[in-house]
Amino acid sequence: MYSYFLLHNASFTDKQTKIAETGRIVILNLSEDKAAAELTVFFEDREPSVFPLTLPGGKTTEWGYDKLCEDAKFACRIDCPAPLICQASGVWNNVLNDYNIPACEVGTMTREVATFYTAITKLARHWYHTDGIYIFEESGVWYREPEGLELLNPGIEPVNVNIHMAYNKGKESVMTETAHIILEPMRFKYIDMGLYVLPNQHYGVHVESDGDIAAQWLRIIKRYTDDDLVAQWTVPLVAL
Repeated sequence: MYSYFLLHNASFTDKQTKIAETGRIVILNLSEDKAAAELTVFFEDREPSVFPLTLPGGKTTEWGYDKLCEDAKFACRIDCPAPLICQASGVWNNVLNDYNIPACEVGTMTREVATFYTAITKLARHWYHTDGIYIFEESGVWYREPEGLELLNPGIEPVNVNIHMAYNKGKESVMTETAHIILEPMRFKYIDMGLYVLPNQHYGVHVESDGDIAAQWLRIIKRYTDDDLVAQWTVPLVAL
């Protein structure tokens, strides 16, 4: 059985403006035969939801986030006896699918923002990220750049997680700080790194746990003047 993990997903719609954060999951079945698969959706605050899938052989199949849940961040696991390629494609639909030029000129902050990534293919107890920086400086720059750590515990037992953050303070000086959290069973968790790190300083991250988990990194860019999203990107951490 093959398992694939997609950690950065969100389905939100503003009831007044209809602007949405949405996306889709795209799966390529590498086998020539159709395959039965199972998609499990993990949340921060509730039990998982499970969806049976039938994947045609040698073809791609996609599911919109709106078919999986509403108004939530979530992670996914796809289990299948056949080898797959799994990808998540997320988007902030700020112009409501209006692709005419005037739509992008309604206010200087309006734009589309997308992120794409392929699935994590194994769980681990040690995950690493090297390029961390939480930019938050009210003078001198026009933007703020928050970062987040996304974790998934698909198991049935709680997992203790230590997040080690190492700062380079000079040629021979490294300062390390550690944050401890408990990752509940069968739960996804988003962690705002601004709660733990020193702002405006580069740092590396080592996520250490006593159970098998998946880990992914999110960086977003926003202006100081409002909460509109300018850019975002996400990458799985490196498992060793």
